[in-house]
Amino acid sequence: MRYFINIELTKWWVYHYFPTAYYEDVKRYWNKDVIFNELTSRDLEVNLKIKYKMENIRVMD
Repeated sequence: MRYFINIELTKWWVYHYFPTAYYEDVKRYWNKDVIFNELTSRDLEVNLKIKYKMENIRVMD
């Protein structure tokens, strides 16, 4: 399952150029805490592993 919003992605380039997209995504996708709680409340075993990488990449205009 990959449909969740990672709050730490606020610095993603898409949100930089399209700031309203972040707020739409927050409404559209569950954050990792909600996913975890919803699944565990249904007696499912949940193991979340979230990995991301930050780097500076030069972009040409």
